[in-house]
Amino acid sequence: MRITRLLLLLPFLFLSCSVPSYVFTNPAQAGLSFKDGKWLLNSIDGNNDVNNMIYKKAVEDFSGFVGTRLSETGNTNGLLLGVKIPLNPSQKQITDLYKGTKFDYFINIKTNMVKDNLAAVSLNVSHMSDNRQNMSTVTLEVYDLKNGMVIYSQTAQGSAHKPTDSTSDVHLVKSSQGLVLGCYNRLIKDIKKKSS
Repeated sequence: MRITRLLLLLPFLFLSCSVPSYVFTNPAQAGLSFKDGKWLLNSIDGNNDVNNMIYKKAVEDFSGFVGTRLSETGNTNGLLLGVKIPLNPSQKQITDLYKGTKFDYFINIKTNMVKDNLAAVSLNVSHMSDNRQNMSTVTLEVYDLKNGMVIYSQTAQGSAHKPTDSTSDVHLVKSSQGLVLGCYNRLIKDIKKKSS
């Protein structure tokens, strides 16, 4: 039995793992009040395969916050929206959103895989250059449409690097898509912690 356990653990002795790190760009961001109003979730802006998963999680998470007061832009008739709603919109753009939707709050999420230089399992890592990394960001903004202002704006950045002191030829690292999901999860934890 002990020999079997040892044989199962033996391959992991030759592996090197990288723990991803996450940071917020606006750590002083205040929370949200979910007590009233109609909420509209925009489609996810980004060009990666994980956006569908993020969108489903956002529907689930914000439904948990506001219940049946959440609607989705793709499932709501009669909306007059532009193709893409920019991050950090002007007051006029937010006012135009209110006129085109008649909702109280608008949720806008943008994902970005900044760097994708390492595979989830990388071989011959000790021979790679030291600046290889995976990096992703997720920005989540909430707009108060009636008052024409951004009430929540936070970006989470996740990165995973090749360890500089690694002598192993096999290295496990979180993919850029996994980092997008990790960034989103940290944003939701931040909202839960700071909101009522």
